Amino acid sequence: MDRERRPQDLDLLSAQRRQVPSRPRRRCTGRHHDGAAHPGQGDGIGNPRQLRSHRQDGGGRRQHRALHTQGSVRGVGRHLQRSAGADRSARQARHAGPPIGSGPFKFKSFVPGDRVELEKFAGYYVPGVPQIDQVVLRIMPESAARAAALETGEVDLVWDLPLESIDQFKKNPNVVVDSVATSTWDGIIMNGAHKPFDDRRVRRAVLLAVDKPAMVELALFGQGTPTHTMIPPGHPFYNNDIKIGKPDLVTARKLLAEAGYPNGFDLTLYTPVGRPTRERAGLAMREMLKPLNVRVDIQRVPWDKFINEIEGKAAFYADGFYSRPTIDSSTYPWFHSNGSWNTTLWNYKNAEMDRVLDAARAARTEAELAADYKKFQVLALEDPPGVIAYVLNHINAYRKNVKGFQSSPMMWLDLRKVTVQ
Repeated sequence: MDRERRPQDLDLLSAQRRQVPSRPRRRCTGRHHDGAAHPGQGDGIGNPRQLRSHRQDGGGRRQHRALHTQGSVRGVGRHLQRSAGADRSARQARHAGPPIGSGPFKFKSFVPGDRVELEKFAGYYVPGVPQIDQVVLRIMPESAARAAALETGEVDLVWDLPLESIDQFKKNPNVVVDSVATSTWDGIIMNGAHKPFDDRRVRRAVLLAVDKPAMVELALFGQGTPTHTMIPPGHPFYNNDIKIGKPDLVTARKLLAEAGYPNGFDLTLYTPVGRPTRERAGLAMREMLKPLNVRVDIQRVPWDKFINEIEGKAAFYADGFYSRPTIDSSTYPWFHSNGSWNTTLWNYKNAEMDRVLDAARAARTEAELAADYKKFQVLALEDPPGVIAYVLNHINAYRKNVKGFQSSPMMWLDLRKVTVQ
């Protein structure tokens, strides 16, 4: 940490990209897509690289708010003031200036490749908030450097702790590891616009070959939960009547034979470089398909090429998305035939699924919603567009001199009530 830093200042860094807090519209988990920063991995809050994100159907990619960062502290918005009568050059000049927001912190400075500095906004509408005077968002792309910075006290908090560092910090008496369940998910995409995935029997056979609890261990080192869809266990609309059991290879082989593939087939599975959970999920998928004689070749693709040439275009690939704030924005864009992500991800069409999701949007009671979304999960397993094996935990680590911090299931970095002793 900076040696002359005041105790009420806070140095942080992020292990990966994070999702920006949603305004009255944006469901989280824009695309995470990666969720930009499930959100580009290996980049810190404050990372100047601007990763793609879109807003579509209230559930587009994990959105990236460009304060030249991959993520933002809750309350630090990018609401630039605009005048309808201003000319083009004036608008451009305002966009080039400091961001103007209404949150608890305001922009102070940005050093490309190094840090973003924020300072307390004394005019914040909540009395006594925030309680720290300054936040320094450090840019440290390497996970080893982030871990070392936290261990030595150079930084106070690491956002989105790399899974491989968890055990190390759980043994450190000066560090707290804080974990919360989310609805962020990774998936194995089966693009229905390509053979053999234009046949629902093939897609279901692939799903039946997956050992979801094993996938959690292999891809997430146990830091997640098996699930039917992106609706996580513990959600009031999660379908507990469906049990997550062992792979059903007998039924899977029968379905492949009926679809004309009694001897299996060859596939290429694309995984994005730098997204370690998805890379490991791809490797696990390859092994789980071997008993069906489905022979999978793994191709690792750089993120920019993955976005431009693989996502929505290839037949078989690993992808992922951050949590959304509402169940509709978590499901409809992906599973409805007119959904924004469906048409750019896996080209899934199921008339009954459309009917159920439309009914859920029209539901007037919690009971109706629960029934519709439980039916949604049944349909998603009977006719799957891909494999959603798990939802991830969001994990942060901070030194014990940091008080009042709590991890958010939406992966927000909320520092409004944080103090540093």
